[in-house]
Amino acid sequence: METFKKRYQTWTLQTSDDQLEKLALEETFKKLRFEEEVNVLIFTSNSCDLAIKFAKMGAKITLVTEPAKEKILRSLIAKENLSEAFEFLTMKPQNNDNISQFIHLVKHSNKTFDLVFIRHFICKMNYAQAGFFLEDILHCIKIGAKLYMTTYGIHSELSQNYPHIELPVQDRFCPIAPNIAKKYDIKEPICLYSERDLILLLIETGCSVLRSWISSYGNVQSVAVRI
Repeated sequence: METFKKRYQTWTLQTSDDQLEKLALEETFKKLRFEEEVNVLIFTSNSCDLAIKFAKMGAKITLVTEPAKEKILRSLIAKENLSEAFEFLTMKPQNNDNISQFIHLVKHSNKTFDLVFIRHFICKMNYAQAGFFLEDILHCIKIGAKLYMTTYGIHSELSQNYPHIELPVQDRFCPIAPNIAKKYDIKEPICLYSERDLILLLIETGCSVLRSWISSYGNVQSVAVRI
């Protein structure tokens, strides 16, 4: 009981205005009440704000980002004095060989993850690559662990003048309009998803989808569980 009280007094529930982030933070907080260690795997391109919130609650974070973003994210986390809670891995979503090397590293890290959060990462892969990638990630998380995912939506601002908008998701992978690409700093081809597209991808790769919705920005957000 003393250990529980000590932990409970130390933790502060972090929250977010984003519904998907809020659900993931609440799930982690609940796990931390009863487990000695909670390992969270986060994929992000630009921001580490959510990862910092997980770490402040006491979770151990494996943060995956693109090589060009690693230095600035490390600096931001160091300013919060949270570096000890983090492990960094880098991956280029557009490079099949690099994805394979990354999966090898994760599988041999002797960690099984309690929760995964993926922000827009699979959009930088074509649909088939995204499926293979998710199948591999599922082998690195515990049965019953939840996966929180957000993808750029086919009805978001990014779809303006998107050349592949009429194609099925399996063939939908191309650069977005130059003015939109500049606004969002997206230089590579991407795949935009409908809500149905993401649900089917998750089911095909072995997940059970618990919730799915469209955000106020037109992006698709889903909560799934490994079964």
